[in-house]
Amino acid sequence: RVRRTAGIAGAANAELRKAVSALALLFLPLSLALGASPARAFRDYEAGRYQESFSAYEKLVQKNTNDARLSFNAGDAAYRTKKFEQAQRYFTQGVLSPDLPLQEQSFYNLGNTLFQIGDPETDLEKKQKTWEQSAQNYANALKLDPRDAEAKNNLEFVRRKLEELKKQQEQKKKQDKDKQPPQPKNQKDDPQKQNQNEKPQNKSPEEKDPEGNQKGKPPANDSEAKNEKQPGESKGSE
Repeated sequence: RVRRTAGIAGAANAELRKAVSALALLFLPLSLALGASPARAFRDYEAGRYQESFSAYEKLVQKNTNDARLSFNAGDAAYRTKKFEQAQRYFTQGVLSPDLPLQEQSFYNLGNTLFQIGDPETDLEKKQKTWEQSAQNYANALKLDPRDAEAKNNLEFVRRKLEELKKQQEQKKKQDKDKQPPQPKNQKDDPQKQNQNEKPQNKSPEEKDPEGNQKGKPPANDSEAKNEKQPGESKGSE
């Protein structure tokens, strides 16, 4: 019989209505390796010695690289020891199996494993990407077995978590934006300050002869006086 890893959130997560029960590992013929290594790996697993079981299955996989069943069992033992990266690698080999039931179980377990990998991730974008991969693997399992209630339940669970994560990301972006200092606006020059900065240069008073005429300049006639601009008159554009 094919077994599955534990539910994606464990027994402590009340949102998972039905955790995945622990069934027996895949039974392997003793002729796969010298002695009774597969049986020993299985006994270690049943006794809760998951590290010893994983080490044994890993050695068996190295000797029998084309046996997807061994890869599946190695992935399951790795999952139990919380070595999720190794579990991901072995379950990925399992989905390549021509055995469709084993392939479906491997997709399901990949969904569990990827959720666990993404759960402690502090980078929200990486967490989202990993959980999206988790959801996709549950969807792949359902394509092979639409009656798989556990895969459907976990898919819905992960999708809810993704929605919560997206809201969290939006809230974080808003908070980061609020923390940024306001950008200075383009200040317009104060006309009074501009006038102060553009004070006309002081001219020295011109000497006048006793008759009141400016020195060095002939007295203005009537025609010249008319063409002179009055003080305060603005200049037009030339």
